[in-house]
Amino acid sequence: MADLVVPNLKPDPIVCARDGCGIPDCTAVGRPTKNGHPQGCTNKCVPCKNRRNHHKGKRKQNVARKRLGIPNQKFGVRHEEHFEDNVFGNEVKAGAQVGPVANFWMRTEKQVVQNQQAIGAMKRPARVVAMPDGWGSDGIVLVRLSTWDTLVRPALDEFYGPEGGAA
Repeated sequence: MADLVVPNLKPDPIVCARDGCGIPDCTAVGRPTKNGHPQGCTNKCVPCKNRRNHHKGKRKQNVARKRLGIPNQKFGVRHEEHFEDNVFGNEVKAGAQVGPVANFWMRTEKQVVQNQQAIGAMKRPARVVAMPDGWGSDGIVLVRLSTWDTLVRPALDEFYGPEGGAA
């Protein structure tokens, strides 16, 4: 019994370029994670990039749910499609795909602030209404989440009641 050798159950370190993602310039070396790549695998690796994007989207959905005042659901369901909201259907987007919207918002908000200074109005939060061609009289309303927290959500709570399910 003294000769019994217990094997090391930890996997051996791997070089990601050779054993993981296969990208020649990936310099990550170390113990493999669940997906078989060492920590620090480059952004070029598609499975690692997809996993990071997925986690980033989930984090943003949870932040949006909290900021909109939507209660957490039983069993931790965090998909925005399942938010318990009787007034609005929800979709949360994050990452590079919302860059053009953010750029549009920043330019327009800057214009609103400059106009308020020019006419001597008091500083008010910006609200942008985008009216694309072909939509008739319909449009899209954009406000910051901080404005939603301070102005819109209390008005919805007052109208529907705090238990009314309005975000």
